[in-house]
Amino acid sequence: MTMHTATTLAVCRAGRVLLQAPRPALRSLSTHIHRHHRPAVVAFLPSFRYQSTRTVTATAKTASPSPSDPPLSYPGKVTTPGPDPALPTFSVPVSETDPDRITSSIPTRVLRPNETVEQQRKRIIYQTRKRGILENDLLLANFIDRHITGYTIAQLRELDLILETPDWNLYYYLTDKMDVPADLVACSIWPDLKAYVREERVTVLMMPRLP
Repeated sequence: MTMHTATTLAVCRAGRVLLQAPRPALRSLSTHIHRHHRPAVVAFLPSFRYQSTRTVTATAKTASPSPSDPPLSYPGKVTTPGPDPALPTFSVPVSETDPDRITSSIPTRVLRPNETVEQQRKRIIYQTRKRGILENDLLLANFIDRHITGYTIAQLRELDLILETPDWNLYYYLTDKMDVPADLVACSIWPDLKAYVREERVTVLMMPRLP
């Protein structure tokens, strides 16, 4: 018989006889378990307190190990590993004026000096289809599908500036829910985009086919 099986049988026997056995029998059972099943049972064996009504109350026995004792181990024990020093750590920027507010440090411009005009057009078509919210996917993809073939290099750069705007901010700018920043207002294609959004918001849009 293995130690685990003996432990299970001892605890089951204790549970069956607790409410019916007299005090000497309980003492004998406790002595038997402590003598023959140490140390696996002793650490988890309930300590019993007798009451005047002859009922038994079980309370979890907690030992206070000394600092030199090794950590308790038993089959099935789950240990939580500590932090891995090899993993990178990240710090979250906090507003200086409001410590409870987390600020964003997302870069606003990505420079691509070696990109050709054709590569830029293909990348913009892809970026308009992979926005953070579906409304921007549909609005921007359909607008780009109509106009991108006739845009100059300067207008493609303006499109990059628009696409680098955070999605919810951009949606609120296009739907007049927020004031539009000056750099977007200065874009030559911004009035056309605003007019397109105003017209197409009342229609059902589908994602256009890729060229």
